[in-house]
Amino acid sequence: MLLNSKYNKDMYKLLSFTLVGVVALAVVVPAFVGGQVRQSTNYQIERDSINVGGGYGTSTNFGLQDTVGEVATGRSASTAYMIDAGYQQPDDTYISITSPTDINMDPINGLIGGTSTSSIDWTVTTNSNAGYSATVKAATSPALTAVLDTFDDYTPVGSDPDFSWSIANTTAAFGYSVSGADIVDRFKDNGSACNIGTGDTAEKCWDGFSTTPKTILQTTSANAPSGTVTTLELRAESGTNKILTADDYSATITVTAVAL
Repeated sequence: MLLNSKYNKDMYKLLSFTLVGVVALAVVVPAFVGGQVRQSTNYQIERDSINVGGGYGTSTNFGLQDTVGEVATGRSASTAYMIDAGYQQPDDTYISITSPTDINMDPINGLIGGTSTSSIDWTVTTNSNAGYSATVKAATSPALTAVLDTFDDYTPVGSDPDFSWSIANTTAAFGYSVSGADIVDRFKDNGSACNIGTGDTAEKCWDGFSTTPKTILQTTSANAPSGTVTTLELRAESGTNKILTADDYSATITVTAVAL
């Protein structure tokens, strides 16, 4: 879509995304002692840990649980794998999030309006048995801005996201929807409304960005090693009776994932 000849720039070009993985640590102490061969389809541990004793000592400020009879304990690691050998080695809880590239959205005609839609994917992986949560926020308010003009942050009609995108023809707005296996109830739908049902209809349940983090993902179990893919659908629209200044519009969006 080309701009009117009066305007010689794309309405907006760059949406840069900074995705941040936040790590929480936990220490897990097993509740049993034993040794056996463990295996799966692709891996086998030939020798586990066999212990002959141990105990638990405490003082006013500290507790110590020890094990007697272990050999070859400690951490070993390679590029793709890590093992904490030994009965009481800590289990490091980890979380990772992929970092996508910037998005170049199609231009919008500043005189007669139009709509531009794009999407971005990322994968969150955690071994936390309690799962993880993720939030999204914009760096500025409104999120999509240029030097002299802005797109309003999309505003749903009610407290829940709008099932279908809709703006007045005298306005310009920028918003998002989110889809994936871990989306919170707010973005699920029953085929006609959001925050109800268990559906995940594509390009539905639209919300607006804020500089305050909004929770978009939540799960209560680990998903390592494959992780879970989430899609953030982005949409910008200028109404037919809205005139926008020709310029490069940009937004910086941050998604933060935290292991629970």
